[in-house]
Amino acid sequence: MVQRQKNRKPYLKDLKKGFDVNSIADVLSLNKEDYLNRRLQTIVLRKKIATTPKNARQLIVHKKILVGDNIVNSPSYLVPVNLENKISVKKKENGERRK
Repeated sequence: MVQRQKNRKPYLKDLKKGFDVNSIADVLSLNKEDYLNRRLQTIVLRKKIATTPKNARQLIVHKKILVGDNIVNSPSYLVPVNLENKISVKKKENGERRK
């Protein structure tokens, strides 16, 4: 019995990344919308950094979005709750030129 509980904890720990889950019942109550709302593309759009989903995706893929201090170039990145407020647009450096 104790061995089973030890095996469950890593799964719960991984699922807690972007969701508020404290038990298996919380995990089972999650639906597709909960998962999709944690995607970086959705959050960039919801924070009005981008005007359309396509624009949000383009900003992310072109490495213009920072999550914390890191550049993330995957629109499907699941943003942890504690980093949601740390999403920003990369500032243009002096040496950068426009193509």
